[in-house]
Amino acid sequence: MPRTSPTGVLIVAILLTSPGWSRGEMDFRPRPIDRLPAADLSLRNPAQKQLPPGYSHVVLVAWPRLAPEQAEKTPGTAAKFAQMFGSVILAGVEQDPATGRHRLARVGIGHIVRGEGSARIIRPGDGGLSFIGSQVLSSGEKELDKIQVIARYDTAVLLESPAVLLRGGVHRAMRVRHFIWTSAAQGGLASVVWAVDDQGPAGPQVVDQQFVQLLSDSTDDRLLSVDPTQFSFIGAPGPTAFAMARLPAGAQLAASPELLRLATTPRYDQQTLPLLAQALAAAVAGQ
Repeated sequence: MPRTSPTGVLIVAILLTSPGWSRGEMDFRPRPIDRLPAADLSLRNPAQKQLPPGYSHVVLVAWPRLAPEQAEKTPGTAAKFAQMFGSVILAGVEQDPATGRHRLARVGIGHIVRGEGSARIIRPGDGGLSFIGSQVLSSGEKELDKIQVIARYDTAVLLESPAVLLRGGVHRAMRVRHFIWTSAAQGGLASVVWAVDDQGPAGPQVVDQQFVQLLSDSTDDRLLSVDPTQFSFIGAPGPTAFAMARLPAGAQLAASPELLRLATTPRYDQQTLPLLAQALAAAVAGQ
């Protein structure tokens, strides 16, 4: 898929708020995100992507990386294992041949390892990993288990994931939300990411009032921060030993007071989810 142009994103954003979808189609039951099957990915040439059956778009590829000064603070082989696996989020957009309308049929996530000009989605039990590597993958899979689809309708999905972010020099447990959508009329894909801090002075708040619109086929150089005090005496990392230094790179969106309020809603319903979609669409259209 070619990179989404500003005009294309604007069209998707406008169509997102059109009355072409029904509130009766909304689903607010939290559920785990789908897991991607083991498969080879060809990501070098967007026009010739090789994706698993049922998937049409790359939402985000993330490769964790420790800068040299951070790696020096990491005991033993923990630095190596922290950077061993990347992750990928894929989406499947389907078109109804009878009506021509598009829908977001599925969104899935998986761990990946690097290949020459490509990557491979791996699952527990795949061959080629050492015993320790298998243990690291198993631990990472448990983290993916925590990612939830917290709301969806036929053209959009809202994900929520616990995450540790670097904030004021301190590793803080927060939540990252990711809204992914397609245009029923045009197809394509767009997505926006933000972080929620539940320990704000006035309650949950969007971190730095920051909303990031990801580019199509986005690849994130995920810089990690290290807190050396969060490792055990044998070098095992605790839950906040590593933190994301920042959100994925992308276009920064201006946030209205209404969007800031809606983006921290604890649980969405048939009133608040459309309002969130409209506020995100307005932010994308206004960039």
